[in-house]
Amino acid sequence: MAFPKNNIRRLTKSSAGFTLVEVLIATLIMVISIVTVTAAVRQFALQREKLTHYEQLYTTVLSLRDRIMNERLNEGMPVKGALNGLNYQYNCRKVESANNYVFGEEEGQSGNKGVFLITLFSIHLDVEGREFEFYKTQYEKRFEASKD
Repeated sequence: MAFPKNNIRRLTKSSAGFTLVEVLIATLIMVISIVTVTAAVRQFALQREKLTHYEQLYTTVLSLRDRIMNERLNEGMPVKGALNGLNYQYNCRKVESANNYVFGEEEGQSGNKGVFLITLFSIHLDVEGREFEFYKTQYEKRFEASKD
């Protein structure tokens, strides 16, 4: 039985393994990849943090607006507080106030002589340095006007 001859190549200096240049290029590619992925993950984390803060601000503003709309407003000092970990301040300014309009049979009976006082308020809301403004109409029954 004859065995085949082994063709064993002799290792020369050029085929002995990776050269220094090849190792440096591979290392450079790996470092660039790691830096790029790290920067992308950091940017993603920053954007996620901003989004979370914006969601918290949005929820707080809507909650405060609902609370203010359900309150009895008076023109006066600013109201301060904290909600959802955010500091807020709002103040109300009376824009206009008038009685409701009444239609009469005669010309002298018509006009803003109704029993309801309608007041329009401008509300200026400041949450963590962001400013919002909205309006509220408030109705109040005036008993002394109904006696006229």
